Amino acid sequence: MTKPDKKPYIQERIAKCVREHKWLSISVLVVIVSFAIFLLEIFGFKVIESFSPSMRVLESAFPEAFKGVVTVFGGIITYIIGRVLYERYRRPILEIIRVDPLAITNDKYWRVIVKNKGKTAAENCTGSVHLLGKDASGKDVDVKGGVCWAIIDNPNIITINVEDEQALDVYSVRLTQPNFLFFEIPTEKGWSFLRKDGVIPISSLTTPPAKLQMRIRITAKNAKRCERIFSLNGKQNDVILISSQF
Repeated sequence: MTKPDKKPYIQERIAKCVREHKWLSISVLVVIVSFAIFLLEIFGFKVIESFSPSMRVLESAFPEAFKGVVTVFGGIITYIIGRVLYERYRRPILEIIRVDPLAITNDKYWRVIVKNKGKTAAENCTGSVHLLGKDASGKDVDVKGGVCWAIIDNPNIITINVEDEQALDVYSVRLTQPNFLFFEIPTEKGWSFLRKDGVIPISSLTTPPAKLQMRIRITAKNAKRCERIFSLNGKQNDVILISSQF
C-alpha cells in the first residue's frame, strides 16, 4: 500500500493558519525575506548593492517622494510588528484550573472552573464536551455537543473578565427515580434539556467500571481555545471526573 499524500493536508493547515493570523503571517514573511537577504549577502550575493543604483537614481530624481515612501514603509512594518506584539500581550488566556463538583441533596453536578489569565475580557465564551469510550457492558459511547455555564439561567455564552473564574457544567449524577441514579449531560439550553444519548444509568458505568474519556473544550471570540481531556472513573453511586494535569 502507498502512503497517503500529506501535502494537501499540510497546505490546508498553512492556509488556515495564515487566514486566522494575518498580522502575524505578514510579520513572519517580512522577517523571512530580511533573513534571506542577509544570508545572500553573507555568501557574496550583493542583493542590497544591486538595488543601490536604482535607489540612488530614485532618490536623486524624487528626493522628497523617496523619503516619504521609505518613511511610510518603515512605519507600516513597525506598526504591524507592534500590533502583533501588543495583541499577543493583551489577549485573553483561558485555562481550566480545577474540577469543582457541587452536591445538592441527592444530586451532584460536576463542573470545571475556567479562569481568564489574560489582560482582556474573553468574549462569547462557550463550552462543549465529547464523551467517548465504552460503558460497563463494552457498548460504544460517543456523545458530544455544547453544554452550559453554572450561573443564573444556565446560559451557553458568557464573557469572562480578567482574572475572573466561571464554572462550566459538564454532567451530573442525579436521583431521577427512587433509588435509581442517572448520568446526565446538559445541552446549550441548560438543565431543562438533556442530551438523549447523554442520559445513562449509573449501573451501566460502574459495574464493572466503564472506560470513558471526556474532552472539554472552551472557545471564545477573541481567545485561543482551551481544551483538556479527563478520565471518568465509575464508583458506587458516582462518576468521578479525573485529570492527571491537576
